[in-house]
Amino acid sequence: MAREEIFLTAAQSLFGTVLLLTLKFDLWKAFALLSLFLIQFFLPFERVHLVLAWTYLALTVIYLIIYRRQNWAVLLAYRSAVATRR
Repeated sequence: MAREEIFLTAAQSLFGTVLLLTLKFDLWKAFALLSLFLIQFFLPFERVHLVLAWTYLALTVIYLIIYRRQNWAVLLAYRSAVATRR
């Protein structure tokens, strides 16, 4: 039980972090996070939590692929900003 909860929390955190990577938080992103988050309370079963965790991970990969150019640009800008601070 605890492993599934940790896995779900880690997957949620990763998905949320990736959604923020483009530095824009649109309404659809908020709705996606909220709806998946609320499902775990309405269906508090271990099996559902595992499915949700894998769903978060799949959505993370899909989002990274679809928005790879924007994500790459943000990462390069961050790298450049860190390099100039040294």
